[in-house]
Amino acid sequence: TGRCLQVGKVYRSARPYDASCSVVDGLDNYFYYTHTPGENFPLMESGINPIASVLTVEGSRLPAILISSSPHRYGSEGTPWQDHFDPDHGYVRYFGDNKIPGNDPSMSLGNKRLLQQFELHSSSEESDRRRACPVLFFKRVRHGGRPKGNLEFQGFGVIQKVERVTQYR
Repeated sequence: TGRCLQVGKVYRSARPYDASCSVVDGLDNYFYYTHTPGENFPLMESGINPIASVLTVEGSRLPAILISSSPHRYGSEGTPWQDHFDPDHGYVRYFGDNKIPGNDPSMSLGNKRLLQQFELHSSSEESDRRRACPVLFFKRVRHGGRPKGNLEFQGFGVIQKVERVTQYR
């Protein structure tokens, strides 16, 4: 379609979801640039958002995982960690989506999907790496006085490293 996301650009992700118009509320429409006709909308309802698997000639695979970070929540009781995005240097440190103390972070759905992709991204087998999906990174930002529904595209990447991090109050 020739529709491409641009690093550093803010997109509007608003209800009702609609991919038919290119601009919503004065911003480029996130759904116009990301929706595939005949498929579900690529929603950003949580921090880690795997797009539903699709069937290919090589089998089932994830098209992408969408990551969103909310900098305005950093330092709060529910979000004491701070994700780090440095698109100019191709680096992201993302802390995952396990917010419940005592739960195994590898079992939360989003983290589990990222760990599965890490196995593919870091495999020594070319066939595994070909099945790995890209990870797209977005930051939730305030725009035009509007605190919600604005996504700044940070870029895409592959998972090179995972580690378990424990954070205390």
